[in-house]
Amino acid sequence: MPPTVVQAVQTAMPGSQITEAERETKGDQVVYELDVKSSGKMYEMKVDPAGQVLSTKEQTKDDEDKD
Repeated sequence: MPPTVVQAVQTAMPGSQITEAERETKGDQVVYELDVKSSGKMYEMKVDPAGQVLSTKEQTKDDEDKD
């Protein structure tokens, strides 16, 4: 995972921890889909290789049951 992606997560959520990361490629676009733990809550973040946060969504118990 590029350092820019890790830095983007730390900037958006200081003190957070990336618990899972997947590299997704759709056509010629690469996106990193990350599970991030911050302040006892889980979030799903999507970040591009340049470090641009594309989306952040808090995961709920219902989201976990879908996996």
